[in-house]
Amino acid sequence: MIKNQKLTYPLLIFFSSRMSIFLLASFFSSLLPLGKGVGFLESFSQWDGQWYLRILKEGYWYKGPNIQSPVAFFPLLPLLGKLLTFFGFSPEFSLFLIANLSCLGFFIFFWLLTKNDFGEKVANRALFYYAISPLSFIFSALYTESLFLFLACACFFFLRKSEFLKASLFAGLASATRPFGIFLTLPVLFNAFKKKKEFSKLFIYGLFSVSGLLLFCIFLLLKLKEPFPFLGINMRAWHHVWVSPWISFKLFMESLFTIKSTSPFYPIAFFDFLTVIISTFLLLISFRKISFDYQLFICPVYLLSLCHPWDSHFFISSGSISRHMLQLFPLVMVLGMLGNHDKRVHYFITFFFASLFGPLALAFFHGLWVE
Repeated sequence: MIKNQKLTYPLLIFFSSRMSIFLLASFFSSLLPLGKGVGFLESFSQWDGQWYLRILKEGYWYKGPNIQSPVAFFPLLPLLGKLLTFFGFSPEFSLFLIANLSCLGFFIFFWLLTKNDFGEKVANRALFYYAISPLSFIFSALYTESLFLFLACACFFFLRKSEFLKASLFAGLASATRPFGIFLTLPVLFNAFKKKKEFSKLFIYGLFSVSGLLLFCIFLLLKLKEPFPFLGINMRAWHHVWVSPWISFKLFMESLFTIKSTSPFYPIAFFDFLTVIISTFLLLISFRKISFDYQLFICPVYLLSLCHPWDSHFFISSGSISRHMLQLFPLVMVLGMLGNHDKRVHYFITFFFASLFGPLALAFFHGLWVE
């Protein structure tokens, strides 16, 4: 159980990495003329964070699939934020607090899970890479990444203990956080089936695992008379398209040749393309290094992310894909194994991640599009 574990390392990594992020947001960002200066909490509420704040304050509304509206964003984060506002916290601080508490929970469960599967040295390496990753600031922003990863890692943690009811409940909460949460149903049912659970229990575990999404759809149906508005709105209002994986690779490569090297979007396109290449490499070697239930989760998430890019006539086709790949936490376990096996790999990863850690965070805090 968690209470019998020494959590010194994940706690140390959490506080040191968050303090670094907070210092960048509160002090160093004010010294650099990257854009209009903003307050501390405003630094963490850029882009999608504004949508979650809007849901918390105004609720959901929908004016058709051609108009951007909050139905594209799932409800658990703003719902938790709304609960905290009853204790006198501001909407911004409520979501900020949830994001960072979720980050702490994610770091602890990810470390415990990796330690259980691959040993403490690999767990230390993998968590270190997550904490200094170029998009680590997202875990403290008013985004759903830290909450989703906390719930997903907790789900797998309880699967390892064969506590399927708890695992399915965490999966259900994840399905109310991001669409990718529904793919946690697959490892839940797979592990329960391996333990020869009867059909009635399999049905209950499966139902609980998608309960968050089901309740959200029922809510949308009752309030807006439309159960799945987030499907059409992503295609039309947010200009996403469905393509095959190889077409996505082609689009990402074309971005590097069509965007001017002086454009602020060029380094983002390059970073996205590099992230996809690295993630694909890690996915390929992961088939020999991690258990099958991890694959049941990461393969659908990887393919869905890759096959659903932005329309290149509207925006960078690879926009946000690096953030989606960040959610493939078993691949970071593989990265931890590689870094633990060869010190040269470890030093290269550390240098590469650390060199981008600050610049990307500062750009985000100043309102520039990063992911």
